[in-house]
Amino acid sequence: MKSILLIILFVWIGAGAGRILLNHLSVFASKSLERAVYGAALGLLISAYGVFFIGMLGQLSFWPLTLWWIVLAAAGLKGQWLLIQDLRHAAPIADFKACSKYCQIVIGICLLILLFNAFVAIVACFRPPGGHEWDAIAYHLADIKIFLADHKITSLPTEHHSNFPFTMEMLYACGLLYDSYVLANLFHFAMAALTALAMISTGTRLLNKTSGWIGAALFATAPMVLWEASTAYIDLGFGLFSLLSALAVVSAVLINSDKENLKSQLEWIALAGLTMGGALAMKYLALVPLMLFGGLLLFRRVTMKSVLIYFGAAIVIGAPWYIKNMVWTHNPVYPFLFKVFPDSRYWSADRAVPYQAEQDSFGYAHSLHAPAESVRDLIQTPWRLLANADKFANHGDYTYSVLIGGLFTALCFSLLFIKKADRAAVYILCLGVLQLISWFFLAQIGRYLVSMIPMFGLVAGYAASRWLDYGSSGKKSMPWQNRLLQITTAFLLFGQAFLSIWAVIALPTSARASMEKGVMPTVVSLPEDLAVLLDSDKRTEQLRRTLDIYAADEWINANTDITSGVIIYDDARGYYLDRPYLWGNGEHSAYIPYKSMKSGSDLTKWLTDHGIRTVMINLKFSPNNVPSEELPNGPSHSEALALQRWYVDAKFPAGSWRTILADALQSPLWKVQFEGNGVVVISISSGSQ
Repeated sequence: MKSILLIILFVWIGAGAGRILLNHLSVFASKSLERAVYGAALGLLISAYGVFFIGMLGQLSFWPLTLWWIVLAAAGLKGQWLLIQDLRHAAPIADFKACSKYCQIVIGICLLILLFNAFVAIVACFRPPGGHEWDAIAYHLADIKIFLADHKITSLPTEHHSNFPFTMEMLYACGLLYDSYVLANLFHFAMAALTALAMISTGTRLLNKTSGWIGAALFATAPMVLWEASTAYIDLGFGLFSLLSALAVVSAVLINSDKENLKSQLEWIALAGLTMGGALAMKYLALVPLMLFGGLLLFRRVTMKSVLIYFGAAIVIGAPWYIKNMVWTHNPVYPFLFKVFPDSRYWSADRAVPYQAEQDSFGYAHSLHAPAESVRDLIQTPWRLLANADKFANHGDYTYSVLIGGLFTALCFSLLFIKKADRAAVYILCLGVLQLISWFFLAQIGRYLVSMIPMFGLVAGYAASRWLDYGSSGKKSMPWQNRLLQITTAFLLFGQAFLSIWAVIALPTSARASMEKGVMPTVVSLPEDLAVLLDSDKRTEQLRRTLDIYAADEWINANTDITSGVIIYDDARGYYLDRPYLWGNGEHSAYIPYKSMKSGSDLTKWLTDHGIRTVMINLKFSPNNVPSEELPNGPSHSEALALQRWYVDAKFPAGSWRTILADALQSPLWKVQFEGNGVVVISISSGSQ
């Protein structure tokens, strides 16, 4: 309950500050809910940047952050009062009372779906991040935990992600400081909730009374969205700001550029720039929609002054993270574009190539050097996202919760058959499709589509609303073809809602149970998450059962000195460690000077000189752990046997970091202290070899 109260408080404080920022904009004169959504998003952006600057000053601790929130709350008091007035006259509520009975039924059903999925996501926020939340416990939360321990934002030398735009993570810092991972998860849920409200409010204005509601329901029932809404990732935050920018751009280009409307157009464009700046402050990939949305403004021949306002506002808002990177790492988009920035700190060409290859390994062929094959694969992508979703997911992470579903594609495609489709829907769809094409050629990671789903959801909602209302103009009867269209559309929408409910109730989370039942496993399970919510002891039990490295983390926290450092090999998930740690694999960074080391004794000396006395190795991710050489599960000391076979006795290229590690493992100073779940923990003793 504490977490829920805190997230309400923080969002309210941010929304109050944002409301003041938007107080004099004429475009929101009769759009109170839209203004509240834009205000809350911009207010949370301001809040996060306050945390960022406090962290850069080395004051990332309780009292400086608390003072910042108090100042923000005091400055936004007027905005909070105005926000209360806005919410009392929220447009969708008034529209609901005024629309037809049919419209009220559609909105009512969508509202029930949204409330149910919101309840499921909130309950799931109490589930401790485990193996499926790899990025959260590797860096979204793990790096922030280190920043809080150090009381400052730093560039972690072996963890290149720590140089990404971390605006969303600044809110997670407040989550970890004031409560736990639960509050951090709820910040991401708040982004999903604001996205749904943006779809509802703007869909009502730009399209029709039910488009936004249906679109929001489709968005909420997408399995990947529901899962991400319960964990501390960043895709929903990036998606919210990208959506708000897209909707502002579309609103601007729909306005005739005459003197009477020029002020409104400039306001929308300024909003588009501000919100795109928020997207740039969360993910490098925002550079794609930045250019695409600017391209639409140029295509619609918006004045050059307006275009410069858009780009200027976006760049100014996003710039602090990129400037920080330029100063600290000599690369504003570290670690990408190494050829452009060859002086990137702790990086090199032999790291950039496999890093890009790992990104390219997802999905299907998309090289410009094979245009015919790439175009064919691009055309098949919507179908493959439904039928071969495992190709777009991390290895071993293919569950029901990584699916997107095919209804977005089907309904968006059906827009081609709707006569006189609204221009706003066409523009939104075009922006979404162009982003999808960019995604196809950049990185076909399914999770990255979460930022585009709201746009496709709005268009799908518009198409569904048109088909549901097709031919029903007050007549008691209609052609059977029209009735069939209505029934089919309603069946598909109810089917997705039912599937969403069934999945979170009936699907198991364990691979063994899913095999026994002959169904896919899931990550979000309402019965299991409720059990965790009601009994906090089950959180630890669940982690011990589902996270292979957790037992090793517990052992290290209980049996090593609090100042003793840890180095992690063949894993990167350090969130549950309460000790300073480094990522050991040489591919991550050039910080550990493997190239200058001659033997394992050099590695031992370097580690002990840097205060590292413990080594953790996850054998399951060893390159030698192939299907024919799986880790033994039965006999005791099986991990030690695998360590000997896969690391000590294995043959690696001369001079590679694995050769150095293999040599160090033979030292009597390196002793296995713990083994379990495929993980070994080794202590490094002081002394000479």
